[in-house]
Amino acid sequence: MTYPEVAQAYRMMNELHREHPRVPYRNLWKIIYPATIAGYDQLNKPEKRAARHNLRERVRWRRRDRKRALRRAGTVQP
Repeated sequence: MTYPEVAQAYRMMNELHREHPRVPYRNLWKIIYPATIAGYDQLNKPEKRAARHNLRERVRWRRRDRKRALRRAGTVQP
């Protein structure tokens, strides 16, 4: 199953980190959340926290799966 918001967040994180390598990831995520989570500004605090957590976890899973796939293909060392 694909999540378009996860793909967008993944791309944004890569681009932002490439453009601003010294900016902490925490600050980059603050830019990504409102851009990728639908209706982010209308959510209350607990809903925002849950949405942020879910997005970060899904991006982590995607990164991990990508590393595994590359490792299996023999292009990345463990």
